[in-house]
Amino acid sequence: MMQRSIGPSHKWLAITPVLLALGCGTKPVSVPRVGVRINELSSSNHTYQDEIGETDDWIELYNPDIEEASLAGYFISDSHNRRFKVQLTEAAVVPGQGLLLLWADEQVSQGGLHLSFKLSSEGDGVCLSNPEGYTLDCIEFDAVPPYDAGTEGTSLARFPDGTGSFQWCSISSPEELNGSRCVQPAK
Repeated sequence: MMQRSIGPSHKWLAITPVLLALGCGTKPVSVPRVGVRINELSSSNHTYQDEIGETDDWIELYNPDIEEASLAGYFISDSHNRRFKVQLTEAAVVPGQGLLLLWADEQVSQGGLHLSFKLSSEGDGVCLSNPEGYTLDCIEFDAVPPYDAGTEGTSLARFPDGTGSFQWCSISSPEELNGSRCVQPAK
């Protein structure tokens, strides 16, 4: 049986186990695969509002699989070195071939989809890890590029959804599929 490592370059199948060899032993462990990926994020949101009307930073997750994916017990962080920063709750369910928006607003009292950290518009990162700490997807990004008036909805989006590379777009698409293109920010 061929061993595979978990990393952002692989496509994932929901609930399909993969065997990993641990560095401190020879017995492989079974880790369920989850296809959920980081799809888009905004570290300088001035347009899209959460359920109480605030324009906070947000992270969009995409599930390419047909089955819904519960991320209860999974972790999300703004640092690869601190993968266990926020443990997601039962509220974190990504519909099959759908999207889930998490609010990076340091306001966990607003509900299970609000995180205890914000994203920096000067550059930051987002990492999604499974309950055992294996990184499923991770992106580090530079400062938000400058934008002209009227394009303050700048986001970092993946094209195509869930599998492509990230690029800065002057029009964000939270809770909508990114499609195959974006409007580039004006320089």
